Amino acid sequence: MENKVNIIEQFLGVITRTSEWLDKFGIFRLFRTAFAIFILYWMCVFAFQPSKIFEKYSEWYDKVHAEKVEKTLESHYQIQGYLTDLRYKTDAMRTLVLSLHNGASNINGNYQFLKVSAIFEECGDYFPVTEEWSEVHISTFPIFNYLYSTDFFCGNMDELRKIDNKLYHRLMANDVGYIHIQALIGENGQTIGFLVLTWETEPENHLNLHNDIYKASNKISRLMD
Repeated sequence: MENKVNIIEQFLGVITRTSEWLDKFGIFRLFRTAFAIFILYWMCVFAFQPSKIFEKYSEWYDKVHAEKVEKTLESHYQIQGYLTDLRYKTDAMRTLVLSLHNGASNINGNYQFLKVSAIFEECGDYFPVTEEWSEVHISTFPIFNYLYSTDFFCGNMDELRKIDNKLYHRLMANDVGYIHIQALIGENGQTIGFLVLTWETEPENHLNLHNDIYKASNKISRLMD
């Protein structure tokens, strides 16, 4: 019982002394003093034990890097799952994600050359096309200019050829008869990539599937952003 009373008395004593300090020096002065001591401490550490600073930084960097890798792997797993589910739901030949990125610039650095690269693909037993879509300049395919203003395109090869003859020939070489391309929009409203689905022939219920494709594109966009 006496121990509990002593603890309470000590605790009240700390509160009383703290209150007296605040009254005497003011809370802002105490904060300034504490901050100055903090800065002085780390200056001494850096002066006499600089390795400590780099050690702490390395620990922090490794932790942040490991967390980013873990988050990225989890995102990859989820995106691949969405592509697999979408391909089965739509009965598509393949589902593909093209990531938009800045590959290079012109000689004075003022004009950026935008590219797309395939970073995810679900194609079942069909021939994969990931390597065909690596570091591709979007300026060479008119369809990307079209998507900039419309966000999506769906149609057969004759309809596509009116917009992009180059993409038409590339898809015909892969036995594609119908395509749906949906822009992936990031939280800032900018295009970050494209979700692509292809079929050998136009799906009978494609108009009904459009909503599923749009929902999947929103989920994938959040994971890539």
